[in-house]
Amino acid sequence: MEFGFSEALETEKPDDAAHPLKSVDFWVRYPRLIWLIEVKDPEGTPFPYQSGQVNDSLAKLKNGDLINEHLLPKIYGVFAYLAQNNRVPRGRVRYGIVIGIQSLTASDRSVLTDKLQRTIDKIGPRSRYGRYDPLVEVHNVESWNRVHPGMAITRHP
Repeated sequence: MEFGFSEALETEKPDDAAHPLKSVDFWVRYPRLIWLIEVKDPEGTPFPYQSGQVNDSLAKLKNGDLINEHLLPKIYGVFAYLAQNNRVPRGRVRYGIVIGIQSLTASDRSVLTDKLQRTIDKIGPRSRYGRYDPLVEVHNVESWNRVHPGMAITRHP
C-alpha cells in the first residue's frame, strides 16, 4: 500500500525511533495539520494466509482488542515521542486508521471511530500548545480514497 502525500511538508516513518513506546506507522505534516496514520492491511497478506488474517482482524475489531492493544497505545506513544523530541503538534491533528478489509462496512467504521474518539475526547492525548484534540477517522482503502483523493492509496500487487 502506498499513500500519495505530494503536498506534505514532511513525512516520517518512525520505525523503531519511538521504542519502547508504540507508534503509528507514519505521520505526515502539513502547514497547520498533522496526520498520524496507522495501517492494518490483512488483505495485503500473501494468499494462503490472507483469509486467516482477515478473520483475525475482524475478531479483534469486534472484541475491542484492536482498540486496546494497538490503536490507543500507538496514538499515545507517538504523542509521547513527539513531546520528548520537542515536536508536539501545534495545529490540528488527525488520526487516520486504514484497515485493509474491503468488506468493512461504513457502520463498522463508524462504530470504531466513535469508540476511539470518545476515549480520546475524555483522556487525550492533548497538546497544551494546540486548541484541538485529535480527530479520528477509520477507513478501508476505498473509503479513504473517496474522502481523501489528494492522499489516495495505491495498492501494489
